[in-house]
Amino acid sequence: MQVFSHRGFHVTLPENTLAAFEAAVALGVAGIETDVQLDRHGEAFLYHDRLAPDLRPVAHLSRAELSALIGCEVPTLEAALATCAVTWNLEIKAPDAVAATIEAVRRHRERRRFLISSFWHAAVYEVCEATGVAGGLLIAHRPRRIDPADFRPQAGIATLVWSFDRLDASCVNEARQLGLATWVYSAESRADHDACRAWGVDCLITDRPDWLLT
Repeated sequence: MQVFSHRGFHVTLPENTLAAFEAAVALGVAGIETDVQLDRHGEAFLYHDRLAPDLRPVAHLSRAELSALIGCEVPTLEAALATCAVTWNLEIKAPDAVAATIEAVRRHRERRRFLISSFWHAAVYEVCEATGVAGGLLIAHRPRRIDPADFRPQAGIATLVWSFDRLDASCVNEARQLGLATWVYSAESRADHDACRAWGVDCLITDRPDWLLT
């Protein structure tokens, strides 16, 4: 089971910062999951929430303004990709970040590996078809069955990214029979992490990679 760091290793550091990403790399993670959004100038930066601490949409702020509000520097996508030589799981938070993500992936795809994911599945298809990198579809519910017709294998979509509380061994087995990899986020306890390993999950995106790597 691969171990990816969820927004960097942020037990004692702010999440989605260069320091958190570097701490994750030092632990020996296979990759990092992070969140791509655009500021009001159209610059791609890494921040999870749609709203800033003062409840303004982050898309209405500059990166400098958001950094001042949260008390640490919000990194650009470009800076993160240039700094850490791991596989990057880039979650596109809104369709307006697609073009900037395509540009960044094209600049770095010779030196970095990627998995593009989003709840906006059309955004995943667009980035993967434009760049040739792999894609994963974020699943917000548990379907009655996994329908291969929902995927575009020709676009490199071969991964389902599940919330832990929507998953069990039968989902992992069904996906595997269809040739799909299973990645999981939101496992919280050590028991959750143990369950993912027992189910044969392909990749666990976790806030506590240290539980598995140290």
